Amino acid sequence: MVAGGTGVAPMVQLIERVLRDPEDRTTLRLLYGSPSQEDIILRERLDTLAREHPGRLHVEYLVQRGAAGGEEVGVGVGVPGGSRVAKHVQGFDKARDVVLVCGPDAMMREVCGVRPLGDAGQGPLGGVLRDLGFSSTNVFKF
Repeated sequence: MVAGGTGVAPMVQLIERVLRDPEDRTTLRLLYGSPSQEDIILRERLDTLAREHPGRLHVEYLVQRGAAGGEEVGVGVGVPGGSRVAKHVQGFDKARDVVLVCGPDAMMREVCGVRPLGDAGQGPLGGVLRDLGFSSTNVFKF
């Protein structure tokens, strides 16, 4: 999962649903970008879920503006794009795993290509995920 800003909200809904099912052994990884540490929404909930489900949920936070005292543990400085996304999806099985992406247009363009408005479907796959060999069958934009 790759999310930016308020795009994390639908990711949290999905994370909660998957983790609530005791039969589901899906492993979830979320790369979440926000303008600053103060702007990270649902952080307490995400941190709690990650603590409650070690080995099943890993969350990495990125902020565009670092804190005055330096980086906080678990929070990197940058945006979800390029090399950060490449590192995040390293080891993914493109025949089995999926990448869910939701965020502002600039991030979407960089990561997977913008999703058209309306009923136009997912639109063509673009961005770093296309460059890494992913296809439209394993990348879902919303």
